[in-house]
Amino acid sequence: MGAVDVITFFLSLVYIFLAIRNNYWCFIVAIAQCTLWAYLDFIQYQLIFDGLLQVFYILMALWGIYLWQFKKEKEELPISYVGIKWNIISIFAGFGLALLLGYFSSFFLEANMRYLDSVTTLFAIIATFMLVLRKVDNWIYFIFVDAAYIYIYTKAGSPFLAGVMIIYTLMAIYGYYSWHQKFIFSINSDR
Repeated sequence: MGAVDVITFFLSLVYIFLAIRNNYWCFIVAIAQCTLWAYLDFIQYQLIFDGLLQVFYILMALWGIYLWQFKKEKEELPISYVGIKWNIISIFAGFGLALLLGYFSSFFLEANMRYLDSVTTLFAIIATFMLVLRKVDNWIYFIFVDAAYIYIYTKAGSPFLAGVMIIYTLMAIYGYYSWHQKFIFSINSDR
């Protein structure tokens, strides 16, 4: 644990604050925060898949900058659920791919908690795409993923990153409640 952990922790809080306020600068902060987080994952904690997830988040932040600043047509997707069938497919595919990724990576990567790291990474990617598509279910995935990351970063020896994941877990619970309420409101207003 060092200065980079502390800076990453504080940038994560700034990112959360700006994202909640629907502020464009959240993406700029996210790029800095995810860059530092990836550095920690690759260099200090050997959480290879989470490091790759941070690179994915940097790309998503760049996409967010494009969508929020440069895209002309701004038609908002309605908040909805993906449904049971899609969730079952996602869960089986996510665990299946994570097991394969964890197994095959053992031949060429030196990594900590490779199976748990691959499971959380794949489900975080699934949840992120669901978030972009405004599916309420994403928050349920993030609750479990972020809770697992609390364990991962506690075991890796980073109380600051574990603390960020506690905050993210609580925010995912709030996000689920908030989006579910908006979904219910939209159904009732369509009647």
